[in-house]
Amino acid sequence: MSRDRSSQPTFRDIVREVGQQPTRPPMTTYRNLATEREFVDADGTTWRRRGGIIEGRGLLHALRTADVTVLHDYLGDVTAVAPEHLDAFIQAITRKTTESPHRQFYAAEFKSPDRRHLLVVHEDC
Repeated sequence: MSRDRSSQPTFRDIVREVGQQPTRPPMTTYRNLATEREFVDADGTTWRRRGGIIEGRGLLHALRTADVTVLHDYLGDVTAVAPEHLDAFIQAITRKTTESPHRQFYAAEFKSPDRRHLLVVHEDC
């Protein structure tokens, strides 16, 4: 008993069909302020990075430094961390890094021409 091959798709048919299927959209990339050498904020202030990337205990120490403004950068969404919410932010960093090995926090310190300090904390997952 022979099989009717005319009703089965050929390799060429399958390749053609796969080529017509929609592909996944390209991955979205986000600007990571912590890795920038300098950037200009919405008020026109130029911020220049001081030193390299800060991680782990160095990050937790930097967050507790007086007179530093903290920005949280998550997937390109940058928000200021109010001083009264800083302790909760530090606890969230500790909790999230403990819960997931894929969650990372690192930061960079920036300085403005008028000597203000800014700490940009970037969250990766």
